[in-house]
Amino acid sequence: LDPLDWWRNWSQLIGNRKYDKKPYSLLSELIALKHLYERDKNLIWGGPIFRTHDIETSEFDVEVKSTILKSKTEISVSSLYQFDLEKELFLYFIRLEETKEGMSINKIVNDLIHLGYDKINLEYKLNKLGYPIGNSARGINYTILEKRKYKVDDKFPRITKDSFKESKLFESIAKITYNINLSNLEFTEW
Repeated sequence: LDPLDWWRNWSQLIGNRKYDKKPYSLLSELIALKHLYERDKNLIWGGPIFRTHDIETSEFDVEVKSTILKSKTEISVSSLYQFDLEKELFLYFIRLEETKEGMSINKIVNDLIHLGYDKINLEYKLNKLGYPIGNSARGINYTILEKRKYKVDDKFPRITKDSFKESKLFESIAKITYNINLSNLEFTEW
């Protein structure tokens, strides 16, 4: 058994999601980061710092979700606050496929640095996520099959604190997670 495969299997068994963000999920955040950074050099990418939203710009916030499944358009929401509207919010949904050629974490990192993104900050965050320089997962290539952008507003299906009677949760509820099927929702390509 390949040691890298053994490690992936073992880390899935113990469920260490904090430090085991899937390469395609991280790549999707970096793709969105690059897209937005070209327009706003003052944005904030949370990375390993658990912020409410993945990317924050001065005008709006972005939550990034991705999949490598070709037919399923469903996302998992792991926080009651993930779709809170403090300011305008968009969901960027990216469908990827692992390929021999394409985009990798390393390629997007190089692009970001070339655009002026702080290399030390970027590498620090990637290291905290479990993707230090030299990590083999940083070289896995993916092709983008589709990129969708959804406006998160009152018509977008979501659960927030306001979804509960008098905006109060029961004290014993520790965490709320749910799935959203995006199939019938309006979107634009980006």
